[in-house]
Amino acid sequence: MKIAPTPLNESERIAALLSYDILDSEFERSYDELTELASIMCGTPISLISLIDSERQWFKSKVGLEARETPKELAFCAHAILQDEVFVVENALEDGRFADNPLVTSDPHIRFYAGAPLITSEGHKLGTLCVIDRVPRQFDPHQRKSLSILAKQVMKLIELRQVCQRLQTYGQEMLAANNAKDRFFYIIAHDLRSPFNIMTGYAKMLEDSLNSPELADSKDMAEEISQCCKSTLKLLNNLLEWAMCESGKIKYRPSLIDFEHLADEVKGLVSGMVSKKSITLRMEGIQGLEVFGDRYMLFSVLQNLLHNALKFTLPGGSVVLKVTKTATHAHISVSDTGVGIPEGVLQSFLNLQESISTAGTAGEKGTGLGLLLCKQFVEKNGGRLKIASRVGEGSTFSFDLPLAVQNASSVA
Repeated sequence: MKIAPTPLNESERIAALLSYDILDSEFERSYDELTELASIMCGTPISLISLIDSERQWFKSKVGLEARETPKELAFCAHAILQDEVFVVENALEDGRFADNPLVTSDPHIRFYAGAPLITSEGHKLGTLCVIDRVPRQFDPHQRKSLSILAKQVMKLIELRQVCQRLQTYGQEMLAANNAKDRFFYIIAHDLRSPFNIMTGYAKMLEDSLNSPELADSKDMAEEISQCCKSTLKLLNNLLEWAMCESGKIKYRPSLIDFEHLADEVKGLVSGMVSKKSITLRMEGIQGLEVFGDRYMLFSVLQNLLHNALKFTLPGGSVVLKVTKTATHAHISVSDTGVGIPEGVLQSFLNLQESISTAGTAGEKGTGLGLLLCKQFVEKNGGRLKIASRVGEGSTFSFDLPLAVQNASSVA
């Protein structure tokens, strides 16, 4: 038995075959009808649509045969895909390449074989439409041409199947994008309108109060306006980051990061909240730490996690940003002594299809987008955001990042 040589472009051919995502798919009537027609036109009891991967021939459709696949080294079709035209073996017992082939000497006792290659528009031969008989026979020019025409129709059917799959995927992506757009505008309509209305109202009240000899309430109003402006700005930043992330406009740009310096920057941004609520903020294990990742994304993650921890921690409580190292990674956690998250709400925080906004211990407002951004940004850096929480005891959000020493060569 002679095993068919490997095609010169085998890696490209296999890649083309896999791109159609057809291997191990279910039987489909449209393929079965073409296979049956091949048997009728060529007068054979067996006909197959055979696809050749790196180790086997697999049958998308079959007539007169029980097996769904056979080893590649036994496949007549592995020889047929080396040809541009129909490959014919009129009597396998008299052909040195196949006389001792188990498919000839035992079931299904192949004697006659004719296979027309299934050729893609790029010239890759994925397999064959073949007809088989258990007795020797000749194959006339009319049958040869008919089989070749049918093989072209099979290939068109495979390509049409791929187009339909891509359209279905595109449709799902468009639906998701449309849902994201609707959610984006919903947030703009509801979450932005309210704080701006508050700011406008308090501004008018402050203006009126300044004309009065009693100015005792003016400071409180000014502080409320300031806080409202800060929360609105954070909302706008989260909306912008989320929209850019959803549209793919935020690219992953990894580099070596001085984590201690980055953490100090974030600490400065939340210092006002720390002071106002008299919360103790500690940072442990960050001295001299270098990690590998996208600095912009990591900055956003730390800012959102620390802000949330402070938001849900009662005055006098504590928040800890802690880093522990393994041989290859830094384990980063943000823990608080806050109110905790009820079990029923815990998983919803990281559901990409929804966001949950909960007021903080001092009535702080939010959109729920912050944690969605954290999840997406952590995943883009190769990690996974985890949550552990107990109601009344606090919460811990954690993720891993590669250490800089493991990736220095990749950015050198």
